[in-house]
Amino acid sequence: MTEENARNDLYSKHLEDVASTLPAEWRESFCRFVATGDAEKPFLDFLGSSKAGQAAVETIFNEQAAAFEGLAAILRSSKTDTLKVGDVMKDGSIFAGLTANGKQQIYAMPTDLSVTLTFNGAVKSVKKLNADKALGHDDWQIPSLEDLRVLQKNQNEGDLKDTFNTSGNKGSGTGYPGLYLSSTEDRGSSSYVPYVQGVRFSDGLESLNYKDRSRLSCRPVRLVEVPRS
Repeated sequence: MTEENARNDLYSKHLEDVASTLPAEWRESFCRFVATGDAEKPFLDFLGSSKAGQAAVETIFNEQAAAFEGLAAILRSSKTDTLKVGDVMKDGSIFAGLTANGKQQIYAMPTDLSVTLTFNGAVKSVKKLNADKALGHDDWQIPSLEDLRVLQKNQNEGDLKDTFNTSGNKGSGTGYPGLYLSSTEDRGSSSYVPYVQGVRFSDGLESLNYKDRSRLSCRPVRLVEVPRS
């Protein structure tokens, strides 16, 4: 007996066990209903009035739903697993990893914005990227602190390698090119929000930076939901 036949026999036995909780005259109708979805009106009337019938159907359908969800999870994992951090996409962006909750894929621009910018200046530059549909998209954003941590961690993977400023002395502009802007705000000790968090890519050091004064590097990203099937 093959493994597949063994599984089928096991499922048939389980189905019979569930059906055995029903009156004998309805067991065949129940099995046919589960297998094909077909049911005659007398059986549907029985289900409508029988708690045992409803419980049996609910048991089998919940098990099927759990099985399908498990299969969907495997397929989602398989699709994500075929995509490696550092892979270059057809549009020219680079897959940089998953968000901390694992629900979204992070795609980074292949290079930083051309000069170091204040946060407010970076917001304007990213808006222009979206207006121009850079690489064919209009949903670029300054990464959150959590997403920036992912970029810093994966900076040497695949085609991400050597695209970030870790020396602090390359690129145009003044300020702190070795630090990267995030969109995560921090009040510090102020009553308003003058700061944003930043990450130094050479060692992962995090810092507070003035939104309107500190000039840092910026790597725009896109977030895309992990495929569900």
